[in-house]
Amino acid sequence: MKAPGSARPPGLTDSQATPDVDVISRLLKSILTPDQTLIGVSEIDRKDGRAVFRADIGFAESARPDLFVVAKRFTGPGRAERLYRTLASLYGAVFNPTSVLVSPRPLAYWDDLAVVVYEPVLGTPMHQLSPPEAAEEAARGAARWLATLHSSGIDQDRTLDVANEVANGHLWAEMVATVLGPSTTRIAQLADEVTAMLPALCLSTEAVLHKDFHYEHVLVGSAPKSGPVFGVIDLDETRRGDPAFDLAHFCSYLALADFRNGGSRFGAAARTFLDEYRCRTGWNPNEQFAFFGALLGLKQAKQIVTGRGPQVRPPQQRWAAEVDFVVEAALARIQ
Repeated sequence: MKAPGSARPPGLTDSQATPDVDVISRLLKSILTPDQTLIGVSEIDRKDGRAVFRADIGFAESARPDLFVVAKRFTGPGRAERLYRTLASLYGAVFNPTSVLVSPRPLAYWDDLAVVVYEPVLGTPMHQLSPPEAAEEAARGAARWLATLHSSGIDQDRTLDVANEVANGHLWAEMVATVLGPSTTRIAQLADEVTAMLPALCLSTEAVLHKDFHYEHVLVGSAPKSGPVFGVIDLDETRRGDPAFDLAHFCSYLALADFRNGGSRFGAAARTFLDEYRCRTGWNPNEQFAFFGALLGLKQAKQIVTGRGPQVRPPQQRWAAEVDFVVEAALARIQ
């Protein structure tokens, strides 16, 4: 592809009447080199104010494999440029594409059309690996990747607004109580205890956070000489904040995955993850880790009753049991 640029193709407007697939197709064609051909574009996801597309690109030289790229189109201004700049800061400088820790390669963005294009990292999501030892190896790689991101120092124009997260937690608690009935869960108590903890906490803003770090976003690939390669996807929400947020996020979702699957497959992986991160950084579980683990229980409860979040969404008859699990697990972290 040609060097990144933000000039839109002639005649292409940002009219909502133009289908997203058509917009993405025209943008991609405008940056292809003469030996490249756009094979097709398909939408693969749409949520949270953005649509995600897969584009397959072929080469005139039949010996070269087709290239698979991802395009995202956002609904809000500035998000495409922010993601592009984050990817550009990480690729090559922080995560070397020839090393065992990798990140997506940015290709182009058009901020006026809210579109960014990048070459994704490839691999198998952590939760799909087998046997259980493979999940532990993935967790170790995830910890190395996250420690590298946290210490990268790349520019970020956002900082985690913890007070706003706590306020949202109260709204989520009210919504869950409305759906399930206030007598079926201690979620209101959890929201109150999280709020009470906040004023006394000393929170760092030094780390570069992923903010949605969980097992579906950790991919394990392979390289002929280096063996396993670890990459992480969905870097839309990066910002500065306390590293305990990402650590608690990862462990909370592993615990929920085990509960959903009726086992303890990821318990060892969570311990391996924290041990490896501690070895890399000197960090130890602290009250910030407990606080964010409790706060994330509110987020998980909301996701359960709205059909959001990673892995298979539970049927309605399972909502109460899953909410009870995440709420009680969250309370146990701070009591």
